[in-house]
Amino acid sequence: MTESHATTAYGRSVTEACRRLGYSKTVETLLTLAALEIKVEIPIVRDNGELAIFTGYRVQHQNARGPCKGGLRYHPQVDIDDVRELASLMTMKTALAGIPLGGGKGGIACNPHEMSQRELETLTRKFVKRIHREIGPNSDIMAPDVGTNAQTMGWIHSEYSAIYGHSPAAVTGKPLALGGSLGRDKATGHGIGIVVTEYARHRNTSLQGTTAVIQGFGNVGFHAAQALTALGVKVVAISDSRSAVRRDAGVDLAALSAQ
Repeated sequence: MTESHATTAYGRSVTEACRRLGYSKTVETLLTLAALEIKVEIPIVRDNGELAIFTGYRVQHQNARGPCKGGLRYHPQVDIDDVRELASLMTMKTALAGIPLGGGKGGIACNPHEMSQRELETLTRKFVKRIHREIGPNSDIMAPDVGTNAQTMGWIHSEYSAIYGHSPAAVTGKPLALGGSLGRDKATGHGIGIVVTEYARHRNTSLQGTTAVIQGFGNVGFHAAQALTALGVKVVAISDSRSAVRRDAGVDLAALSAQ
């Protein structure tokens, strides 16, 4: 069942923020309204010869400040409510960062851990073929997210460029060989370290000797753990979708990442 924005965490936050700031109901409504929502069905032939149909979404929440910007995630529980909420949050994030971009987000309901590289590439390229008229450097720029990576962005870049010519600005987070940015894979996780540092400074407290628990040990979780450790924080527990570990003396990040 589709959830109205008023009942979501984002919608409630916007309502409360507008109330405190004295903004009108018109402003509140515009901030909770998505400019464009896309839903597509993507049929692919699996490696076993069977036909599978996946549902993909792309939501462009707001482009008043510039082209929409936001990740593309592959996860079994992706739905339109999830994507709409995340696109809305991207609008706020780009505005708070002071960059000339709007907010967007996309996703495909699939389990990438149960798919081969060929299946994932086929799925990604067909998704681009379905929505290419609505994305691109001047309208909506995708990036890696949960379940996707630089390789996924490389496929998007390749398929989009096959239609419109070489377009390195159509997607971020792509491999360095295709014009990607050095350090992009670490950026989000290390950004958590920066936020924690600023929070500690704001609270006039030291991070030395503090502990942390991290939920998720993918690209972001791993680099966040590294960043926190470098700040003197002891990471004592880490979990992902399959298991969890705890070590009061501190989790061995190198050993865990090797598993």
